[in-house]
Amino acid sequence: MATVLGTSSLFGIVLDPSITALSLIPPALGGVCLGLLSVARVANVQKLMNSATPQLWTTMGTVLSAGILSFAIPSLHLTSFDELRIPLPTLLLAAVCLSVGAKLGKGCTFGNGIQGLGASSKASLVHVLTFMGAGIMTATALNLGSNIPSSRSSSLDLQSSYPLALSALGGVVFQYFSFLPRQLRDLLAGHTFSSSLLLAGMGSPHNITAFLDLNTPSGWDPRVCVVMGGALAVTFPAFSILGLAGGRSEDIDKWVGRPVTKEVVAGGCLFGFAWGISGLCPGPAMVAAGFGSPVYATVMLATRLVLDEVCGEGGAKKRKEK
Repeated sequence: MATVLGTSSLFGIVLDPSITALSLIPPALGGVCLGLLSVARVANVQKLMNSATPQLWTTMGTVLSAGILSFAIPSLHLTSFDELRIPLPTLLLAAVCLSVGAKLGKGCTFGNGIQGLGASSKASLVHVLTFMGAGIMTATALNLGSNIPSSRSSSLDLQSSYPLALSALGGVVFQYFSFLPRQLRDLLAGHTFSSSLLLAGMGSPHNITAFLDLNTPSGWDPRVCVVMGGALAVTFPAFSILGLAGGRSEDIDKWVGRPVTKEVVAGGCLFGFAWGISGLCPGPAMVAAGFGSPVYATVMLATRLVLDEVCGEGGAKKRKEK
């Protein structure tokens, strides 16, 4: 019998009673796969996964993989994806704030939360704490958790988790095949990214909102923490203890060692606010596009590309940014 974790409260926060020890396995596995992907990219491509600026082949891999998996594993529609019902003005506001916030902070939840914290970047730590705080305050103050259907199925069953985890790990393994074209490895990296997010349930804005709104009627969902914990269990030893990220690339060293500035804090505030009102960040938006909900992804990608041009960050400089 599964051990129920959610029939109690923590600091006055009522936990989701549907969360069990077994239900936390897929998010943990998804986080581990994300961490392994980041390590594989640094070890073999000498680059971190792009997070502040879209990259063509990884974006294509993310969207295409999500589309294929949506047909191959139908249960993902119940556990890892929700239709986005966000008013267009709110959607545009979220897209702009997410894009500007990621630019100022030089990364998003994956870039700073998994890669940056794994490499002990002080700027990433400040950015993560800021956007987490801003996201939680926004979603809780607006009571956005009240919009989550009480009948939702929030946990991926283990039977569906195993093939998804193996699929994600396959994309990691191919990062070590240096004889493969760079574009193909980027495409497979996008596949692993998509598979890992779906495995973790992070393609669902309801799951994110249930984490950010501490007063969600159905109960607080801790799986975002589990995903990040699983990822950091890989990236922190690899980057901070074994020093895998150090000396690999001047770009990586510069990004990890960047100072804490007002831009980092401002970026965290904007990113967290947008995360709170939308329940998604740029990566899961690409997953949503693959599941047949392209509006969010179209607005997000178009906004980011326009802002890149407005900010004058094109060409080679844009491709180098992490």
